[in-house]
Order: sequence, then structure tokens, then C-alpha cells
Amino acid sequence: MIDSAALQALEEIYALESTSVIRYLSLNSEVQVRDDFDRKVRAFFMDWYRASDINRNAFLDLLESEGRILSTYSYPLKFSEYNYLNARYLLGPVVRLMGQNLDSMSARLDRLNGWSRAAELVNAVIDRQRPFIERAEELAAERESEAPTAPKSRGTSASRW
Repeated sequence: MIDSAALQALEEIYALESTSVIRYLSLNSEVQVRDDFDRKVRAFFMDWYRASDINRNAFLDLLESEGRILSTYSYPLKFSEYNYLNARYLLGPVVRLMGQNLDSMSARLDRLNGWSRAAELVNAVIDRQRPFIERAEELAAERESEAPTAPKSRGTSASRW
């Protein structure tokens, strides 16, 4: 029989994966694409989302095998500030928030108390997520190396009068 604290920890990890920023951006946000770099970043986000969804389903299967019925989770309200932004801008928040997700998962590992199947799954998920964070950091560095473009005037503002 699995310890209730271990089940609770895995449910919390499942919730982290279910409400991750990469999932939010892929399913709910209208990420803007303005050029080839944004297209590349958007495609990367979708690849990351697909991998994240596989992880989420693996957690769900394990929890359901233990007879757990899970509730629906909602995204943090602060994620709404990422709506309608271009993909290149979102790289920074994605790296930060997904890194925090992995840290939170790692912090819950010790609560899995001898549930080796769950601990192995969580460790595998963490190992699969790290390359995505590294790639996002590379893309962010690539973005920063681009030459800045001059701002364009978009007409007259009443504040200039």
C-alpha cells in the first residue's frame, strides 16, 4: 500500500505539470508570431508541450492505477499576462517558470517515501525536461545576439501636443 503522503506528493507534481506555463501558452494563449525566429520559438514551445503532455499522462496513469480520482486544476491568474505576446519575448518567462516547476518537482521527491515507481517516473520527467530548458536558454541567447531594430513611429499621439 502506498503512503498517503507519497500519493499527495505525486498529485502535487501532477498539478505542476498540468498547470505549467508551457501548457498554458500552447493551449490557451495566442502567442504572436512575427518572423522566422518567432516561428522557430513557437514550434519549440509546441514540441515542449507535447513532451509535457506525455509526462502529465504518465503521472495520471500512475495515480489512477492507485485509485486516485483527480480534480481539474486551473492555471495561475498571472499567466494571463502572457496572452498575445510574441514568442521571442516569452522565452525568458518560460525558462524561469519551467525551471521553478522542476525545482518544485525535485523538492517533492523525498516525500515519495519508498514508492520507487513514482520516484523513477518523476526523475525521468525531470531529466527529460532539462534539455528543453537548456534549448530555451539557447534560443533566448540567440535572440539577445540579434541586432536591435529601431522603433517605428505609429502616428501622432495626443500626449505630444
